[in-house]
Amino acid sequence: MPTQTTYWHKPLTDPIDPTDGPLDKLVTVSDAARFVTELETWRQARPHWVHAGELILKAGNSGRAKDIDKATTHMRQALRVEGWL
Repeated sequence: MPTQTTYWHKPLTDPIDPTDGPLDKLVTVSDAARFVTELETWRQARPHWVHAGELILKAGNSGRAKDIDKATTHMRQALRVEGWL
């Protein structure tokens, strides 16, 4: 069975420095994924985090620049909704 390549190590379009939340700095797709998965369950269920998680998952699996850009952009939007950016 062939192994699937993933791209969690790829950098986000720009680093993100949230003012609150489980991590102080988001540099890679993996950092963004970890941030979302370490949020409280009730917060993860909010639509902006669900969408951010979906885009991060897509970026981590595809590694395409446009997917990473979308994930970075939506991560910033979700952080703004929380007042953490």
